[in-house]
Amino acid sequence: MFNRRRRLPPRNRNEVTVRAEGLGKRYFKRSTIETGAADPPVRQQGNSFWALRDVSFELRQGDVLGIIGKNGSGKSTLLKILSGITPPTSGRAEIAGRVGSLLEVGTGFHPDLTGRENIFLAGSLLGVSRQEVTAQVESIIDFAGIGIFIDTPVKRYSSGMYVRLAYAVSALLRSDVLILDEVLSVGDAEFQEKTRTHVEDLASDGRTVLFVSHSMESVKRFCNWCLWLDEGRVNEFGPVGDTTGHYMESVSSGTSAEDIATAPPFVDLTHGKSFYATRERTILTSIRTLGVDGVPTRVFKTGDPITVEIGYRATASEGASAFISVFFLWPNEERRMVLQSPHDNTVFHLSGEGTVICRVPELRLTPGVYTIMIDYGQVDFDRFHSIDCLVDVTRILVVEDRPLGARHPIDDLGEFMQPSQWTLLPP
Repeated sequence: MFNRRRRLPPRNRNEVTVRAEGLGKRYFKRSTIETGAADPPVRQQGNSFWALRDVSFELRQGDVLGIIGKNGSGKSTLLKILSGITPPTSGRAEIAGRVGSLLEVGTGFHPDLTGRENIFLAGSLLGVSRQEVTAQVESIIDFAGIGIFIDTPVKRYSSGMYVRLAYAVSALLRSDVLILDEVLSVGDAEFQEKTRTHVEDLASDGRTVLFVSHSMESVKRFCNWCLWLDEGRVNEFGPVGDTTGHYMESVSSGTSAEDIATAPPFVDLTHGKSFYATRERTILTSIRTLGVDGVPTRVFKTGDPITVEIGYRATASEGASAFISVFFLWPNEERRMVLQSPHDNTVFHLSGEGTVICRVPELRLTPGVYTIMIDYGQVDFDRFHSIDCLVDVTRILVVEDRPLGARHPIDDLGEFMQPSQWTLLPP
């Protein structure tokens, strides 16, 4: 038998606080469990899927580890194993001291309990004494900025209030190891800066932090170590500067502009890999991009209209209160633009097979290659719950419309080419 996760006693600053040895996580479809199929020799074969395979590394007190990699590379699975949420299929993890984790907004919160009551509930789940929680309550409320709503049931919180309280509980109830999943990119700008400052303070205080991020800027700013996962395996583990540099070189050498320009605009997604490894079917079935005059294409000039047609196949229950998101990602998977149907006050009630159309009158992304990711989910109690997410479903090429025949350096263009008006006043 493999250890799920063994907690070690706290150690001094120079000794190991987190140790992963050969961690692997394998998911099965129901048919595999029923038939007792043998282990596949590769990551995905038949009715099973290895989300993580043979992951090993060590961290010491005060280390901040950034975990990077493409969507579906095993980042969140690794954090769930280290947090004790899911057991590994193989290998073992050892963690010294108390662990605080924030993997999903409000994980462990009871919707009918107030914010204050959930603080004490979370403390008991973390093994923190009631006396210690009481001493920290006001600090948690102040950090989260919840104010008078602390005695309101959390099911009535906005998503921003939810995540602020969840982070404050996880971070301020004393933990020796803090595990975070994309927490530095949620909430408003003020809260993001507060969490960034807090992560720096935690490391200075000798606590170990692990977090997943698509932002290389955040990883380079806060981390001294970096773990790059690819297809569930460790591609590289080392100093943050070296590893992020190698990762950026890798993503920059992807599909060429010529390949994208000649690829068919329509993509069949019925055999695509869902971000959720355990799903047996996909709701999203196809995607097609169209440009000027509704002509199918993958090449767009800045300022051109773009239409994204998304095919679906859903039951009435799956299609109730549904939303769809379209993400435009840079080669390193940093988000450059997100289109969500709720932003246009649109919630769908789908059943059977059909097509959802999203149209942008003027595409103002700067020139470059963009990967499109689409997400399907449902709205429940004013919160978004993702059901089916397909990554890297298609790629588009945005080219610059150069009225003066001059080309700008790409690094000088930012994220958007926003139309503006210029006037020369007479002297």
